[in-house]
Amino acid sequence: MNKTKKTKTEPAKSYSHDIILSLPNYILVDIFSKIPTRKLLQFKTVSKSWLSLLSDPQFTKDLFAQTPSCFMMYSQCQLIPNGTFIVDPEKASSPDGVSLRVPNSANDDPYWMRHMVGSCNGILCIRYIGVENKKRSNFNTFYLLHPITGETVVLPRLKNAGNPHWCHRYCVYGFGFSPITHKYKLLVIIHPAPSSCEWKAMVLTVGSKSWRSIGSYKNPGSLKQEMVYLNGFLHCFDRNRYSIHAFDIESERFQEFQVPRHRPFDSHGLGVLGGCLSLAEFTWKDPDVSCVWVMKDYGIEESWTKEFEMSRCGLRPLKFTEGKLFVAGFDPACGSSLMAHTPGTRSLQKIEVVGMPPRSCVYRLFVPNLVPLKDILQGLASS
Repeated sequence: MNKTKKTKTEPAKSYSHDIILSLPNYILVDIFSKIPTRKLLQFKTVSKSWLSLLSDPQFTKDLFAQTPSCFMMYSQCQLIPNGTFIVDPEKASSPDGVSLRVPNSANDDPYWMRHMVGSCNGILCIRYIGVENKKRSNFNTFYLLHPITGETVVLPRLKNAGNPHWCHRYCVYGFGFSPITHKYKLLVIIHPAPSSCEWKAMVLTVGSKSWRSIGSYKNPGSLKQEMVYLNGFLHCFDRNRYSIHAFDIESERFQEFQVPRHRPFDSHGLGVLGGCLSLAEFTWKDPDVSCVWVMKDYGIEESWTKEFEMSRCGLRPLKFTEGKLFVAGFDPACGSSLMAHTPGTRSLQKIEVVGMPPRSCVYRLFVPNLVPLKDILQGLASS
């Protein structure tokens, strides 16, 4: 009886994944820019070819340039170990709404509050808040966080800033990027002490070892502000003069332009809509209406245009997409909330984000970036 030899058969190889990578880069960028960040990170484990592509500096830079902005939600209190959530605006109410959850950084001290100084090119700048004492010396400490890769850079501490019990409540701060020199800078404007009549402007260039004073500053009339970054400028609102101060990150000089003066208002919220500076304003004299203005031509005061009206105070414009305006608003029942406004109405709909913890959340606009932190800081990726 003849025995037939059993030949070993090699496992079937699937080339479908690598066939996708044979597409032109511009098509891959267009496809990948529509995929949630969580899945892009998972793609790195598919094969060495996928890892190589999603680690390529030029490809990740091109991908970042086409990646749409999303929402970043985080808790200011580290005692609530929620981490940071990146949310897709179009899918916020679906199970796929949270595209990525970023655990709290190892730099985060659970006994300190933190404030988001700003976000630029996929980097977060975070500031610790608390009372300085012998055991804890993190007060006025800033660090950069790349939430996608988990990389961090601790920045030089701001020293001799004045009375810590006072100045942490009276400050304006911002983080941004110069498109000319590709340098990142951190600006802090502080009121050193109750007896002082002047505010002090301090600048740190990322990569340098010390802060620099750039002189005194006008009283902005607000206790605390997070500046808004747009096209190489940081912006804050001056409640005393009803104007916006714009800080040129490259020249380190301020310029000023007026806001719409159709009525005095009691609260404001700066943002960026469609690449334009925006302002949400509210007055208690007319509590049923909040208006959102957009500066169509940057720096041209006559170009302010009223785009939206809605019935809510304490708004911060986030993004206009899919025919809706998304804002960060205040809900008396649960604090800060993500809300959507449909033009033509004055109503606001609260968005319940699936997978998000209740309360204690701050909402900001964010663009995910796969480029490593070192390369971003060297100017290899910019929006």
